[in-house]
Amino acid sequence: MRIAAFVLGLIFSIVVLFGSFFALGLSSLGTLTEDMEFAESFGLAGGGAFLMGILGIIGSSMAFKHPKASGVLLIIVAFFLILIGVTTLYKDMGVFGAVMGLAGIFAFVGSRNH
Repeated sequence: MRIAAFVLGLIFSIVVLFGSFFALGLSSLGTLTEDMEFAESFGLAGGGAFLMGILGIIGSSMAFKHPKASGVLLIIVAFFLILIGVTTLYKDMGVFGAVMGLAGIFAFVGSRNH
């Protein structure tokens, strides 16, 4: 299960990281077209997703040696990604948050076996 937590967490952390770059690009596009609600929403989503992507990479890299800490960090990342998906226009972050929560659960299950 720790391998699944590592692989799932790492892959989706990288997806979230690239998604944050996409959201920040859309934010600058919204600024150019003077749609400030769009720009602020995607700017918030991009900034939060960037931080959660970095924390997800750190959390998934701890899955082998410290699976409980990895599970806690991945659950925190999942919570904030779901929060970003609910409160902004970038709804995909909620789906990525659910998958990161699954990786966190896998890390907790993997910690029981050791």
